[in-house]
Amino acid sequence: MTMHTRALVILCVLLMGCDSSDLPEPNPSDISDASACMEAGDCDPIDDTSPTSDAQGGPEDTERQSPEPEPLFELGTNVTGANTPDSFSPLLDGDELNIELGFQGLWMVVLAFRTRDIFKGKVTIIARIRVDDELQGEIGLAKQTLIAGGNGLDYYYNLFLVVMEPSVAGSQAEIEFSAQDQHDARIEQNLQVQLTGGTSG
Repeated sequence: MTMHTRALVILCVLLMGCDSSDLPEPNPSDISDASACMEAGDCDPIDDTSPTSDAQGGPEDTERQSPEPEPLFELGTNVTGANTPDSFSPLLDGDELNIELGFQGLWMVVLAFRTRDIFKGKVTIIARIRVDDELQGEIGLAKQTLIAGGNGLDYYYNLFLVVMEPSVAGSQAEIEFSAQDQHDARIEQNLQVQLTGGTSG
């Protein structure tokens, strides 16, 4: 090999060595992080773990409101002289209604009613009892006060409806009932009952 050729070879080796030494050496921590990423198979640089507003599904902002109770009226009876909700019994068509001897020696039936969201203030009450289309008793009371029952209902107790002939016990009777407040809210109800008690009881 001539001196010229040897000089060229040495120059090339020096140039190659210079180029490789100028490159920055890799950071060992970068190598270890890359290796761990490759081993775990999770090298996606995009972070998809943050929640989006569309993915959030919490409870509804507003709770459902309970429906308002419907207006109610029930004609019934109560234990004589009592004035509590547990003494009230509703009357249905065909139910028995007792003719009893009242405090003043008069025969009578005891009526009552309970109501909700119909009347405001005091009420006027009219009640009649008929047997075989004959009037056996009638009563009318104005400016009557209802009693709150503490259960969302208002009550009226001890409506003493005198029966002229207690011997009609055992017969079927018709009760005619109406109640009206000072704002013209009005309820009317007719009811067929089976009379018991009286002189035969």
